[in-house]
Amino acid sequence: MRNDKDNVKVSDLGSSAVGKGELRPRFLNPVKHSYLLKILSLDARNRVEELMEIQEVHDRLKAEFYKERGALEAKYEKSYEPLYEQGVPNFWLFAFRGNDVLNDMIMDHDERVLKHLENVKWVRTDNLRGFKLEFYFRPNPFFKNSILSMTYHMIDDDDSIIEKVIGLTIRDEIIPRAILWFTGEAALQKMTKITTEHSCFLDSLSPGVKKHVNILENIQTVVSLRVRFF
Repeated sequence: MRNDKDNVKVSDLGSSAVGKGELRPRFLNPVKHSYLLKILSLDARNRVEELMEIQEVHDRLKAEFYKERGALEAKYEKSYEPLYEQGVPNFWLFAFRGNDVLNDMIMDHDERVLKHLENVKWVRTDNLRGFKLEFYFRPNPFFKNSILSMTYHMIDDDDSIIEKVIGLTIRDEIIPRAILWFTGEAALQKMTKITTEHSCFLDSLSPGVKKHVNILENIQTVVSLRVRFF
Protein backbone atom coordinates (compact mmCIF):
# COMPACT_ATOMS: atom_id res chain seq x y z
CA MET A 1 0.00 0.00 0.00
CA ARG A 2 1.41 3.37 -1.00
CA ASN A 3 1.73 6.22 1.45
CA ASP A 4 -0.66 9.16 0.83
CA LYS A 5 2.27 11.48 0.32
CA ASP A 6 3.38 9.38 -2.65
CA ASN A 7 0.11 10.28 -4.36
CA VAL A 8 0.74 14.02 -4.20
CA LYS A 9 0.55 15.61 -7.63
CA VAL A 10 1.89 18.98 -8.69
CA SER A 11 -1.66 19.91 -9.66
CA ASP A 12 -2.67 19.29 -6.03
CA LEU A 13 -0.22 21.90 -4.78
CA GLY A 14 -2.44 24.81 -5.76
CA SER A 15 -4.36 25.71 -8.88
CA SER A 16 -2.34 28.92 -9.19
CA ALA A 17 0.94 27.00 -9.44
CA VAL A 18 0.55 25.74 -12.99
CA GLY A 19 -1.57 26.17 -16.06
CA LYS A 20 -2.08 29.95 -15.99
CA GLY A 21 0.98 31.11 -17.86
CA GLU A 22 2.62 32.56 -14.75
CA LEU A 23 3.86 30.73 -11.68
CA ARG A 24 3.38 32.22 -8.24
CA PRO A 25 6.69 33.21 -6.55
CA ARG A 26 5.13 33.25 -3.08
CA PHE A 27 4.04 29.63 -3.42
CA LEU A 28 7.39 28.43 -4.70
CA ASN A 29 9.53 30.35 -2.22
CA PRO A 30 12.12 27.72 -1.15
CA VAL A 31 12.62 29.23 2.30
CA LYS A 32 9.05 29.91 3.32
CA HIS A 33 7.74 26.61 1.99
CA SER A 34 10.67 24.29 2.62
CA TYR A 35 8.49 22.36 5.05
CA LEU A 36 6.18 21.49 2.15
CA LEU A 37 9.00 19.93 0.16
CA LYS A 38 9.93 17.69 3.08
CA ILE A 39 6.53 16.02 3.22
CA LEU A 40 6.41 15.30 -0.51
CA SER A 41 7.50 12.13 -2.16
CA LEU A 42 10.79 12.19 -4.05
CA ASP A 43 8.99 12.27 -7.38
CA ALA A 44 6.73 15.16 -6.34
CA ARG A 45 9.67 17.05 -4.83
CA ASN A 46 11.61 16.76 -8.08
CA ARG A 47 8.67 18.15 -10.01
CA VAL A 48 8.33 21.09 -7.63
CA GLU A 49 12.05 21.84 -7.88
CA GLU A 50 11.72 21.81 -11.65
CA LEU A 51 8.88 24.31 -11.37
CA MET A 52 11.09 26.50 -9.19
CA GLU A 53 13.77 26.51 -11.88
CA ILE A 54 11.17 27.52 -14.45
CA GLN A 55 10.03 30.28 -12.10
CA GLU A 56 13.58 31.65 -11.88
CA VAL A 57 13.80 31.85 -15.66
CA HIS A 58 10.39 33.53 -15.76
CA ASP A 59 11.46 36.10 -13.14
CA ARG A 60 14.61 36.98 -15.09
CA LEU A 61 12.61 37.50 -18.27
CA LYS A 62 10.05 39.63 -16.44
CA ALA A 63 12.83 41.77 -14.94
CA GLU A 64 14.22 42.33 -18.45
CA PHE A 65 10.72 43.30 -19.61
CA TYR A 66 10.34 45.91 -16.86
CA LYS A 67 13.79 47.29 -17.65
CA GLU A 68 13.11 47.62 -21.37
CA ARG A 69 9.64 49.05 -20.78
CA GLY A 70 11.07 51.66 -18.41
CA ALA A 71 13.68 52.68 -20.98
CA LEU A 72 11.02 52.97 -23.69
CA GLU A 73 8.79 55.11 -21.46
CA ALA A 74 11.74 57.37 -20.61
CA LYS A 75 12.56 57.76 -24.31
CA TYR A 76 9.08 58.91 -25.27
CA GLU A 77 8.68 61.03 -22.15
CA LYS A 78 11.47 63.25 -23.48
CA SER A 79 9.63 63.51 -26.79
CA TYR A 80 6.46 64.59 -24.99
CA GLU A 81 8.10 67.41 -23.00
CA PRO A 82 8.11 70.05 -25.79
CA LEU A 83 4.37 69.48 -26.23
CA TYR A 84 3.72 70.03 -22.53
CA GLU A 85 5.40 73.43 -22.70
CA GLN A 86 2.63 74.62 -25.04
CA GLY A 87 0.00 74.93 -22.34
CA VAL A 88 -2.56 77.41 -21.07
CA PRO A 89 -2.51 79.42 -17.81
CA ASN A 90 -3.61 77.41 -14.76
CA PHE A 91 -3.86 74.27 -16.89
CA TRP A 92 -3.27 71.83 -14.03
CA LEU A 93 -5.73 73.58 -11.75
CA PHE A 94 -8.42 73.25 -14.43
CA ALA A 95 -7.40 69.64 -15.04
CA PHE A 96 -7.72 68.78 -11.35
CA ARG A 97 -11.04 70.58 -11.16
CA GLY A 98 -12.25 68.48 -14.07
CA ASN A 99 -11.68 65.27 -12.12
CA ASP A 100 -14.60 64.45 -9.81
CA VAL A 101 -12.42 62.91 -7.08
CA LEU A 102 -9.79 65.66 -7.04
CA ASN A 103 -12.39 68.40 -7.35
CA ASP A 104 -13.98 67.28 -4.07
CA MET A 105 -10.57 67.41 -2.36
CA ILE A 106 -9.53 70.87 -3.58
CA MET A 107 -10.42 73.72 -1.23
CA ASP A 108 -10.14 77.48 -1.81
CA HIS A 109 -6.73 77.63 -0.16
CA ASP A 110 -5.55 74.74 -2.37
CA GLU A 111 -6.66 76.63 -5.46
CA ARG A 112 -4.52 79.65 -4.62
CA VAL A 113 -1.48 77.42 -4.33
CA LEU A 114 -2.29 75.27 -7.37
CA LYS A 115 -2.28 78.37 -9.56
CA HIS A 116 1.50 78.19 -9.17
CA LEU A 117 1.64 74.55 -10.37
CA GLU A 118 3.48 74.40 -13.68
CA ASN A 119 3.80 70.70 -14.41
CA VAL A 120 3.09 67.18 -13.15
CA LYS A 121 5.37 64.30 -14.14
CA TRP A 122 5.08 60.53 -13.75
CA VAL A 123 8.44 58.82 -13.20
CA ARG A 124 9.10 55.10 -12.72
CA THR A 125 11.16 54.29 -9.61
CA ASP A 126 14.68 52.88 -9.93
CA ASN A 127 13.64 49.46 -8.63
CA LEU A 128 10.90 49.29 -11.30
CA ARG A 129 8.39 48.39 -8.58
CA GLY A 130 6.49 51.63 -8.39
CA PHE A 131 6.35 55.20 -9.61
CA LYS A 132 6.69 58.79 -8.46
CA LEU A 133 4.40 61.75 -9.11
CA GLU A 134 6.33 65.03 -9.22
CA PHE A 135 4.50 68.37 -8.88
CA TYR A 136 6.55 71.31 -10.21
CA PHE A 137 5.80 74.76 -8.77
CA ARG A 138 7.11 78.14 -9.81
CA PRO A 139 8.29 80.47 -6.97
CA ASN A 140 5.36 81.17 -4.67
CA PRO A 141 4.67 82.69 -1.22
CA PHE A 142 3.51 79.42 0.34
CA PHE A 143 6.52 77.07 0.41
CA LYS A 144 10.11 76.95 -0.77
CA ASN A 145 10.18 73.64 -2.65
CA SER A 146 10.12 73.82 -6.41
CA ILE A 147 9.01 70.16 -6.49
CA LEU A 148 6.60 68.25 -4.25
CA SER A 149 6.53 64.52 -4.87
CA MET A 150 4.75 61.35 -3.84
CA THR A 151 6.40 57.95 -4.33
CA TYR A 152 4.19 54.87 -4.67
CA HIS A 153 5.82 51.51 -3.88
CA MET A 154 3.92 48.65 -5.48
CA ILE A 155 3.67 45.04 -4.33
CA ASP A 156 2.76 43.93 -7.84
CA ASP A 157 3.10 46.39 -10.70
CA ASP A 158 0.68 44.52 -12.95
CA ASP A 159 -2.05 44.28 -10.31
CA SER A 160 -1.56 47.90 -9.14
CA ILE A 161 -1.38 46.89 -5.48
CA ILE A 162 0.13 49.75 -3.45
CA GLU A 163 2.46 48.74 -0.62
CA LYS A 164 3.16 52.24 0.74
CA VAL A 165 3.18 55.92 -0.25
CA ILE A 166 5.94 58.36 0.69
CA GLY A 167 5.41 62.12 0.55
CA LEU A 168 7.89 64.98 0.82
CA THR A 169 8.27 67.43 3.71
CA ILE A 170 8.10 71.03 2.54
CA ARG A 171 11.04 73.34 3.06
CA ASP A 172 9.47 76.29 4.82
CA GLU A 173 12.47 78.15 6.26
CA ILE A 174 11.35 81.30 4.50
CA ILE A 175 7.86 81.29 6.07
CA PRO A 176 8.81 81.94 9.74
CA ARG A 177 11.29 84.63 8.73
CA ALA A 178 8.65 86.50 6.74
CA ILE A 179 6.13 86.27 9.57
CA LEU A 180 8.59 87.42 12.22
CA TRP A 181 9.71 90.31 10.04
CA PHE A 182 6.22 91.81 10.03
CA THR A 183 4.55 90.58 13.21
CA GLY A 184 7.09 89.53 15.79
CA GLU A 185 7.17 86.22 17.63
CA ALA A 186 4.12 86.92 19.82
CA ALA A 187 1.99 87.73 16.79
CA LEU A 188 3.15 84.51 15.14
CA GLN A 189 1.74 82.52 18.06
CA LYS A 190 -1.53 84.43 17.82
CA MET A 191 -1.84 83.72 14.12
CA THR A 192 -1.11 80.04 14.67
CA LYS A 193 -4.01 79.80 17.14
CA ILE A 194 -6.53 81.26 14.71
CA THR A 195 -5.51 78.87 11.96
CA THR A 196 -8.56 76.91 10.83
CA GLU A 197 -8.12 73.17 10.57
CA HIS A 198 -9.79 71.54 7.59
CA SER A 199 -9.09 69.07 4.82
CA CYS A 200 -6.58 70.07 2.18
CA PHE A 201 -5.58 68.53 -1.15
CA LEU A 202 -2.01 69.77 -0.79
CA ASP A 203 -1.65 68.05 2.57
CA SER A 204 -1.78 64.77 0.67
CA LEU A 205 1.47 65.87 -0.97
CA SER A 206 3.13 67.44 2.05
CA PRO A 207 1.85 67.75 5.64
CA GLY A 208 1.79 71.33 6.90
CA VAL A 209 0.97 73.16 3.69
CA LYS A 210 -2.48 74.27 4.83
CA LYS A 211 -1.06 75.60 8.10
CA HIS A 212 1.37 77.90 6.32
CA VAL A 213 -1.19 79.04 3.75
CA ASN A 214 -3.69 79.90 6.47
CA ILE A 215 -1.16 81.68 8.68
CA LEU A 216 -0.02 83.92 5.84
CA GLU A 217 -3.56 84.74 4.79
CA ASN A 218 -4.63 85.46 8.37
CA ILE A 219 -1.66 87.77 8.84
CA GLN A 220 -2.69 89.77 5.80
CA THR A 221 -6.34 89.89 6.95
CA VAL A 222 -5.96 90.53 10.68
CA VAL A 223 -2.78 92.59 10.75
CA SER A 224 -3.60 94.27 7.41
CA LEU A 225 -0.11 93.74 6.09
CA ARG A 226 0.95 92.38 2.76
CA VAL A 227 3.58 89.72 3.37
CA ARG A 228 6.70 89.91 1.28
CA PHE A 229 9.74 87.64 1.24
CA PHE A 230 13.46 88.25 1.34
